[in-house]
Amino acid sequence: MHSTDIYPEWPVAAMDYVSKDVAKEVQEALIALQSHAQAYERVEAGGSWDPSRCDTSPELAKLSAEATSNGKLAGFRNARSYFEVRTMHEAAGFILQDDKGDWKCTRADTLYHSIKCPEEHYKLPIKEYEDKCAGMGLVCKEGYDCYCKPCVKAFEVDVYELTPQMSEMHSTKHKGCDKMSLCGSLEQTKTITFHAVDNKKRDNAVVEVKMHLTTTTTNLMATPIGDYTYEIQWTET
Repeated sequence: MHSTDIYPEWPVAAMDYVSKDVAKEVQEALIALQSHAQAYERVEAGGSWDPSRCDTSPELAKLSAEATSNGKLAGFRNARSYFEVRTMHEAAGFILQDDKGDWKCTRADTLYHSIKCPEEHYKLPIKEYEDKCAGMGLVCKEGYDCYCKPCVKAFEVDVYELTPQMSEMHSTKHKGCDKMSLCGSLEQTKTITFHAVDNKKRDNAVVEVKMHLTTTTTNLMATPIGDYTYEIQWTET
């Protein structure tokens, strides 16, 4: 119905088989549309007939005004650079490159599902994504879809110790342990619990946890608990 900040204009392009003379005539007619329409609008508003173009006639002015109104057009001009728009679409993952190197638009039911995060970044859970703009003090106007920093930098799988101070479900406030770091400690005979969060959100993932203790390696059970989160418990006598 109308252009937005994402699409600054609707482009009109000619296929390569269209005659250059025809393309030029169409282009000149489109660019003249606004001037013709304004001449009619001035008369309708009670002004005098004073067209800015010498080729404007009352009939052409009325036809142009009707076309502008019906098409909800502000007018036509030479195309602006689409570099900024293209860059934004690539950064947000709305345009993706396939295995053949061709660029294609994504097709998704919602804005959330159409966003593709860059390497080493992962999409926020849907609830946190929906609350992110409000949490930053930004208001999304009615009728708009808004997103604010939907991706977070994280490991492919975040692992952290579940302590009484932390909520039982994963939150982006709880950053996983750095690799090769001390992630948790416990006394003998006590139980330690870890949560592993699959930031790639893979369904039915096979999660293997190996425990190396002296010269022995054992497998620990990883229990799915929802939201692509797996719980691992371990105790040692």
